[in-house]
Amino acid sequence: MWPLPVAPARAATSVLNAWTNIASTGTSGNVGTISAGNLTVSAGANRLFVAAVCMELSGPNNFTSLDMALGGTQLTQIGSTENSNIQEHCYMGYLLDSQIPAGLNTLTVPYDITGASTIAGAHIYWASYAGVNQTSPLSDSNTNTNNAANVTFGQQIDYLLNGVTFYVAGNPGTPATMTPPAGPPAFSQLLETTSNGHSSFIGSISSVPHTTSGFYAGTTTVTFGGTTGARSSLVVASLRPFDGVTTTGAASATPLTSSTVSVSMPYTNDDNANNTYTIEYKLSSSGTWTTWVSNAAHSASPYTNTITGLLPITSYDVRVTYNDADGVNGTNPQVISNIVTPACSSSLTYTAPAGTDRVVVVVVTNELGGNPSNVQIGGVAATTITTQNNGNSRIFTGYRAIGTSAVPQTMNVTATNGECIYANTYTYIIQAAGNGPANTINSIATGTSNGGVTTTTASVFNAAAGGRQ
Repeated sequence: MWPLPVAPARAATSVLNAWTNIASTGTSGNVGTISAGNLTVSAGANRLFVAAVCMELSGPNNFTSLDMALGGTQLTQIGSTENSNIQEHCYMGYLLDSQIPAGLNTLTVPYDITGASTIAGAHIYWASYAGVNQTSPLSDSNTNTNNAANVTFGQQIDYLLNGVTFYVAGNPGTPATMTPPAGPPAFSQLLETTSNGHSSFIGSISSVPHTTSGFYAGTTTVTFGGTTGARSSLVVASLRPFDGVTTTGAASATPLTSSTVSVSMPYTNDDNANNTYTIEYKLSSSGTWTTWVSNAAHSASPYTNTITGLLPITSYDVRVTYNDADGVNGTNPQVISNIVTPACSSSLTYTAPAGTDRVVVVVVTNELGGNPSNVQIGGVAATTITTQNNGNSRIFTGYRAIGTSAVPQTMNVTATNGECIYANTYTYIIQAAGNGPANTINSIATGTSNGGVTTTTASVFNAAAGGRQ
């Protein structure tokens, strides 16, 4: 009996520093910076610092600018009502783990009101979370206002398994109360501040984190009671959890030329960017796999690679494997079967691998009439090794020295009267064109036959550590 597969584990977003009302300030001018106080963000992995402010203005106005900063580092805005001509404003922003300053730092709120209004009062909050995606920390967010004692999310808010959804909301009445949305999943009130002429609240899902993925409708409503005003504002955000597990996409393998197959391997997640991949191939009629690349270096999705050196009009199978020490979710490995390479063509897009002292050798064949000629390798005329004729069968062999490169080099190989073109790269080859011990070609032997076996007319000598074609 085989053991049942174990579902890969994923990191869940968790509360690192609970939401705190760090400051509730009174009146201040038309432009300035509010210093909310000092704070230290706790240590953790894949942290996200979040701060919010709700402001009551002396009259309806919008802002030229409204920001927040921690230790001088400006937060990335999640949402703000600053462009609305209203009296009760709210803002929310974040810092990624790499942006969070160490130790004790001051949280500030720089602002500039467009009109003549001043600040009547401000409530300033902060929190931090661990286990948050550092590339795209938000699953969803929105800002909304309403001329009543309630405000909706304003648009559908998508949330993810192991993520967290929360909001800041304000009303110009005081003391007001708040009824959080019932969900599901339900929200709870975490903080309430009713000082300095207005009321604001922090709400979050009652149970952290989300146990499924889903969404809140745009009509999801935060309702205020008690002493209220006729304008309400809200910023809502849902965090994307850190997920080091690779989720596979549908891999594909497509004939590119008569001798090459292009492979694509899309994936998602792998937030710690540590996955690799392996590609194998075989003749469809064979049971033996050949490894094309194993544990290839990590790169962004999709992985792409090209298998070269294949035969025309031949069926191949390709097997791809996603490698991730954190686990892989989805079909893995994947086999793409019966990929048939097309017939030969008179041109070839060839990628020479990285290497030292490289020489690209090409073989051009023709059975339709006419000797292959004007063979170009990457726009440079190939140096002829030999051209052999036997009835309608004509074969040209030539080369080009392309030197040393730390990266692969793609080039077009073309020929007049070329029916099929093949290419291969050899490394550590003398780069001086010509024949002889001090040149690229050490020795040549040729032969033709009307049967199935061809014997050369002379011996061919392989130089020490050299190649033989």
